[in-house]
Amino acid sequence: MRHIPRPSASMVVALLALFVALGGTVYAASSINGKSVKKNSLPGNRIKQKTVTGNRLKNDTITGTQVNEATLGKVPSASTADVATTALSANPAAYAHILSNGAVDGGDSLNITSANVSNPEEGVYCFTGLGFKPHVALAEVDSFDGPGVTETSALTSNFIACPPNTNVEIVTYNPSTIQFRDYVRGFYVVFL
Repeated sequence: MRHIPRPSASMVVALLALFVALGGTVYAASSINGKSVKKNSLPGNRIKQKTVTGNRLKNDTITGTQVNEATLGKVPSASTADVATTALSANPAAYAHILSNGAVDGGDSLNITSANVSNPEEGVYCFTGLGFKPHVALAEVDSFDGPGVTETSALTSNFIACPPNTNVEIVTYNPSTIQFRDYVRGFYVVFL
């Protein structure tokens, strides 16, 4: 009969250590979860890409520097901003170059004619019969006509000299005296 040698004490200790190590790995794999991981203890390079989904992230924990903007879609209302590089390409309801005598420069105007503009007093210009309700009126004194300041109003209670059926009143002021009387200047206007 063949004799099987008995394991030495060092072999028993080595085998015991091996089984404890394997058992610890199995225990760790089955019992470690998100609650048992210390906060901020896992660096980003230890997390496999695309393994943390959006519903696993706490709200407001990702900042702009951590987001790849190229992967984001366009905000729906921002799509028109791509083509609105100037006031003209933003499709204003109307615009015009009003000469100092109140006449409309037809070559630099849209949806405004001389029939829409009256000049009841020097420095006061009334816009009527526009065919649309202006929400915003922006006016700028023509630099060719010298310095000046404009004031616009679409509220009938604020009109200086225009009749109540007026859509918009524009007044040109002398910037040194803030007087509109006898201050006749041409200007550009845009209605939105």
